[in-house]
Amino acid sequence: MTGWQQVRSPPFRSPTNLTERDVGHYARKGWKIPSGSQTPRPQLLRSSDPTKDQDYYLSAIPEKGLARALFPLGELTKAEVRKIAEAAGLPTAQRDESMGICFVGQKRKFNEFLGENSSVCPLS
Repeated sequence: MTGWQQVRSPPFRSPTNLTERDVGHYARKGWKIPSGSQTPRPQLLRSSDPTKDQDYYLSAIPEKGLARALFPLGELTKAEVRKIAEAAGLPTAQRDESMGICFVGQKRKFNEFLGENSSVCPLS
């Protein structure tokens, strides 16, 4: 397992009482039945919004986790998400675009995060 896979894993661990998990990333999921099988397998698909697509980031999700993941933003553009947030009265509707890595947090340096959460830290 690479350092990046170790970092990516924690956001997709769900409490055992949940069967599905909403993931706030711009990607979609499809199902495909491989030839010679009758069991559908999940496929990670690109977001409908090519400027926000995050399938590259999510590609390390294990198949079992992908099967349970829901991608409610995958069919929407960022502008549509902002309209929905504004209609719901959410304070994030007008928030500046985040260019950081969501799970690191704003008050932490990325190389410190990697050093604490991965056995491989190319930035140290």
